[in-house]
Parts: sequence; C-alpha cells; structure tokens
Amino acid sequence: MLCSGLAQAVVVDDLFVATAAVENRSSEARDAGVALALQDVIVRVSGSEEYLQRPEIQRALKNSNVYLQEYQYVTGENDETLLSARFSQSAIERMFASAVIPVWPENRPRVFVALVSRSFPEGVQLVLNTPSDTDNSVHSLAYSAIIESADNRAIPITTPLLDLEDQLSMDADGLWGLQENAIDAAAARYSPDAILIGKLSQTSSGRWLIGWWFRHNAQFDIFESDSADLNTALDQGLATTAKFLAKTYAITSSSQTSGLNVRLSGIEEFLDYYHAVDYLSQLAVVESAQVTRINGLDIDLTLVLNGELSAFEDTLALDKKMERVQVLGTPGDQFGGSASPLPLRWLGQQP
Repeated sequence: MLCSGLAQAVVVDDLFVATAAVENRSSEARDAGVALALQDVIVRVSGSEEYLQRPEIQRALKNSNVYLQEYQYVTGENDETLLSARFSQSAIERMFASAVIPVWPENRPRVFVALVSRSFPEGVQLVLNTPSDTDNSVHSLAYSAIIESADNRAIPITTPLLDLEDQLSMDADGLWGLQENAIDAAAARYSPDAILIGKLSQTSSGRWLIGWWFRHNAQFDIFESDSADLNTALDQGLATTAKFLAKTYAITSSSQTSGLNVRLSGIEEFLDYYHAVDYLSQLAVVESAQVTRINGLDIDLTLVLNGELSAFEDTLALDKKMERVQVLGTPGDQFGGSASPLPLRWLGQQP
C-alpha cells in the first residue's frame, strides 16, 4: 500500500484478507493461522488493537473458521509456509455491530510519511528511503518497518522519493524543528490527505526515541514513542495514527437511524444526477438515500446514516466529490431537518 507520487484518498483493496505463518499444513496449524489472520483483519477494519480484548472478539477468535470465506497456502520469501485467509465482510460487520465496534471503511486518507534523524557527529539529516537487499542501514530498516506497519493497518502511505526535487524542497533542520512551512514544503509535491513526520534519535543505551507530528485537515497532534527495538517504536507511531483516522471516519451501525435531509445543488445534467445520487448511496456511512424532491437544478434527499453527521461530512471532505455549502449567518447545527435541509454542492466526477 506504498505509493510515491501524487496522492489521493484510496479505496483499500483486500481489507478482509490477511496472511499468517504456519508450522505446517495440518488442521491444527491451519486453525491457529486462521485465528491469527482474523486478529489482523479485526485490527485493519477497526483501526486499533484495543478491541481485541473485548469478550465478543475473544469468542470470535476462538471460532475464527465461522468467519472464513476461503484460504490458500503460499510460500514466503524465506521458504516459510504462509496461510492467506479471506474473511466474509458481512459476517465481520455483523460481529462488529453486535459488539458495538465502529467499522473504518475502505475509503481511507493517504498519509505522507517522512523521517528525519539526529545523531552524533552526523547531526540532523533526512532518513533515506532506499531499502535494498544489501543495505542494512538504520535508514533502510526504518522505512521498511514503516511500510510494513502501515500495510498491517491498511493505512495508505506515500514516502518521499528523495530525488533532486525532494532534496531541494525538504529542509531536514526545519522538519526536525517541526516548522510548519518546512513540513508543508516537503509534502506539497505529494498532495497528501494527511502528514506524519517522525524524528528519530537513539540514546547512549541504544533505546530509540521518536517524536511524531501529525496533521489531518485542521487537526494535528504531537506524540512520542520509544522502545529498545526500532521497529516497535515506529509501529507505535503508526498505531496512534491509525487510531486517530479510524476515530474520524469509523461508523457504528447503531449510531443514528433518523433521517438527514439534504439539498443538493450543482446538478446540470442527467449524468450529474445519476452520479451524485449513486455516490451518496454507495457511501459506507449512508444506510440509504431517497430522493424526495427535484426542483430545477436542486435535488432534495433524505439520508439514513450509519454514523454521526461529522463522519458523513469528513467523508465528503476526503473524497472531494461533494462539499457543504456555507450559508452566512446561519449556524451549521441548524441544518438537516425537513425545514432546513443540509446544503451540499456536487463537484462532479474527479479524475
């Protein structure tokens, strides 16, 4: 799920597929592998390991074959036997609904991740994104761990190419100092939905300390991770990032059952009408969409949401196909009823 270049929100493929190492192809080893794979899928779909301790999830893990759709054995890079398992999306969503666990839909923000390090006598420098079979440097291992951790959590990420253009635009000292103009300049080329900057340093005892800076839309956070193991410290940073994004976009089937009335403008022809209504109907946060009135170029609809209004609006902002129309002098929380539909504008099919 790594991408270098222009970044956009991504529909994650194979969200309900995971792979686990198994000792052999016996039924006992297979059952153990299926349980491990299901555990990974639960983390990918929920965005957090914390839900694994729920009694409902513990019971599901003990009966993991109930959720299994298909599996196959594959050979890993080191000739180990791996079990690749695909689970039933509907069965897992029912499990989440019964446990009141939010589902993080497959449409997810792409995160630009850049790392800087400080050491003696080298000082502050960009962490190179140059993993290879022969390069065992800390730089190479750091980005390899980031990519693996992001993939385990189904977080689409973009890392810098660090070619000449990046070297001219990325200021290592500015990134280390968390200067927002330096961070924006480093990420501008990649047009990400979110930015994550990691500052790596190592103590004299060998312990890794990482300071993290994260921003998505108008929200940002600063946090830390530390471990004697570099991979673990990096994984902690991606885990916190996944929790933040899942909290923003996850939906709970029982969150809301009342109708949300919207008024959609920007409809200029029949294809606009078709694409706009189909887009709303296909959103994971929308249970149903019913057209109630057509007045010229405006369409009134009643939506039944699976989640909160904030999750619906965050999804629109992420997809950039529809936007909320700001009405001067009217508080935003007064919209959504039959008398005052929430004003939205169709922006058209984006390339």
